[in-house]
Amino acid sequence: MNIRTLEKILYVEDDLDIQKIVTMSLEDIGGYKLMICDSGKEALIEAEKFIPDLFLLDVMIPVMDGPAILLELRKNLKFKNTPAIFISAVAEGPELIKYRELGVLGIIRKPFDPISISKTINVLYQSNQLLQENLIKQAELEVQSYAVEYDAEVKSNLIIPNILKSNHI
Repeated sequence: MNIRTLEKILYVEDDLDIQKIVTMSLEDIGGYKLMICDSGKEALIEAEKFIPDLFLLDVMIPVMDGPAILLELRKNLKFKNTPAIFISAVAEGPELIKYRELGVLGIIRKPFDPISISKTINVLYQSNQLLQENLIKQAELEVQSYAVEYDAEVKSNLIIPNILKSNHI
């Protein structure tokens, strides 16, 4: 298996106090390299330089909210498949469905446990990596199966005309 390890997280949060808590949790406890941005505009610029393994986005940010930031990041082919997690105080009902439709790995509710947030993020990330790996293996098996079926069909088409020719001689 070729499971990637989570190392670099681009984190977008406008609240300085929450930034400090998450920084301590993810860098000190989790050992991750963190790029902190306090706006969507900054995130779009820094993502190009930082090339994160994961986006961690606060949902409620002025000007460009977390979902809008994610949609903009996804326009860049480099980040089309970069996993994302939202952090939100509002994560119920229609909002949850909307966030899931954007393809996020999960939503971490505020207030969160600063001690366990790095583990939660890692579990979501590794689960996604395993799922992607399994999907790739399944696709490869399907391609192999089709190739075998195609090869058998081609060979049967070649054999039959040869048999027919030999019977007419």
